[in-house]
Amino acid sequence: MPVLPTDSVFLQLVRNYLPDMMWGYSLVFALFCIIGNNAASVWKVFGMAFPFSVAMEMIQKMSFILGTFDVFDIFAEFLAETIAVCIIYKLYSREEF
Repeated sequence: MPVLPTDSVFLQLVRNYLPDMMWGYSLVFALFCIIGNNAASVWKVFGMAFPFSVAMEMIQKMSFILGTFDVFDIFAEFLAETIAVCIIYKLYSREEF
């Protein structure tokens, strides 16, 4: 017997979009660590991460890789990547004393 009903809207959102959000979030942080650790490069990282996310969704649409295309996946990835950029910018734009 499940603890939570499986037809709840919250669980559907978590199941469908949280993995995409975590993927986009981790992509930005990984690119930031690879490219450089300064606040100026964070926008360059976002400029690389978001088109890559859109390209991955388009590849799913064309059936080159397994997956299901969803426009809301692109929105979820954009939101997560924006949050990651804001966190990086906030953490690395402070002056060290």
